[in-house]
Amino acid sequence: MSPAGNGRGGPEVEFFGRMAASISHEIKNKLAIVKEESGLITDLFAMAERGRPYDPARIKELAARIQVHADEIDAIVRRLNHFSHSVDEPRRTFDVSEALLLVGEIGRRVAAMSKVQLELVPAPAQAQITNDPFLIQHLLFIVLESAVAAAGPGGVVRAEVRDAADAVHVVFSGASSPPEPGAKSGGNFEDVLARSGASVTVTADPIGLAVILPKDLHRV
Repeated sequence: MSPAGNGRGGPEVEFFGRMAASISHEIKNKLAIVKEESGLITDLFAMAERGRPYDPARIKELAARIQVHADEIDAIVRRLNHFSHSVDEPRRTFDVSEALLLVGEIGRRVAAMSKVQLELVPAPAQAQITNDPFLIQHLLFIVLESAVAAAGPGGVVRAEVRDAADAVHVVFSGASSPPEPGAKSGGNFEDVLARSGASVTVTADPIGLAVILPKDLHRV
């Protein structure tokens, strides 16, 4: 199957929905914390009105924490915006490190639910390919999810971008044996792999999987 001309089908819509749901949960959790801490400020003012000594240091601390959470929510929304716009162009040149960082940050919630830590290591310099950014993000997430499952509770998954001559490699490691790619993808892995023009190989040092992304689909 040619990797060119990728249409958006059911698997892509399902993946987009999963990512959007994960991001919305992050936002909801952060907003719940902001609501709780703003409520504490209201309680402090109410107690001051009833004669309790005013505690400016406590209010200042809570206000600072709310600002931190607001900044975190802003970062999450920017990730959502970046992810949403990845569907705009089915073929463009982009940096694989940026794609991995985006997928990894969204996937941290999935990893945390499995009690697995993620280490995301971008390439020292830009590692660009010409492909469908949304499709590549889908592929990276499938392999990341497989790596998390193989690592198991208490494990650490390391995902590292390495630039090669005609391809960019994304190496996933952290389990005692190579993950089974696509084990949780509902049969979508082979289709996504073929359409992206990528390949996946087992690595020995470190033990894991390498996603090999050709720099230009015209060379596939």
